[in-house]
Amino acid sequence: MDKKTQINIQPNRAEYNFLLGEKNGKAIDIDTSNVLAFSIKNPRDENFRVLGIQLRYADGLSDCLISIKDNNQKSIIEGNVQFSQIGNRTNADITRDELPVNFLLLNKKELMIFVTSNKQKIEPGQVNVTLFGKMEP
Repeated sequence: MDKKTQINIQPNRAEYNFLLGEKNGKAIDIDTSNVLAFSIKNPRDENFRVLGIQLRYADGLSDCLISIKDNNQKSIIEGNVQFSQIGNRTNADITRDELPVNFLLLNKKELMIFVTSNKQKIEPGQVNVTLFGKMEP
């Protein structure tokens, strides 16, 4: 008998119907700790189920630290995590998929992105966070 192998190929990314992103709009000085770099607001009247977070940053910033909190100061990324642990340089040849998460960003609410700069000043536009997910009623 002829045995056939069945291969089930599934994409490594979830299906999304909404992306939301923002970048830092102001400079962050060297040796600055836990500065509110920017926030990402849900502009819709619907809740946003966030299923992935992606961080992109400029060269030389891999040792900077990030933490992400919601309006209630609940940590989405707990403590301070190095950029290189959860993101990629903007010009990287190889990039990883988004960091899988699962939380609800309520309508008109926002996430706050806090950054600590260690060895290099962060110029405007050098840090970008994108949220991937689905709108929910």
